[in-house]
Amino acid sequence: MGAMAVGLGLGAAASIYAGIQQKKEADIQANIAREESIAEAKKKGEEAEKFMESQELSYLKSGVMLEGSPLMVLADTSRKSLEEQRSIRRAGSAKAETLKRTGRAALISGLLGGGAGIAKGYAASTATKTPAAKQKAE
Repeated sequence: MGAMAVGLGLGAAASIYAGIQQKKEADIQANIAREESIAEAKKKGEEAEKFMESQELSYLKSGVMLEGSPLMVLADTSRKSLEEQRSIRRAGSAKAETLKRTGRAALISGLLGGGAGIAKGYAASTATKTPAAKQKAE
């Protein structure tokens, strides 16, 4: 019965370790998701900046002053770009939070599984020491 308790104890340790590793991996993936969304938002901002510069140049080459409607078009382009950048960053943050929650759930599951394994091991080791178990053995 002692070997069974040791086996259950090792199983418990493996469960806890797996939960810890899954949480670490989820945290890494969450950071990557957040960094990627920041980089993508920055890229979109740079693209919008180039597009607005091209719009301005087109207006000026056509002899159109940058006031009134053309200025409103440029302002609208800028506003839409900022909204898109915010949306990208929010989506990245949401994905990161989902990954972190998944990691926490895996950690808790590993800890609970490990605790259950330890309890089973303890119960198995003490069951052989009860008077009823001794009578069965005889």
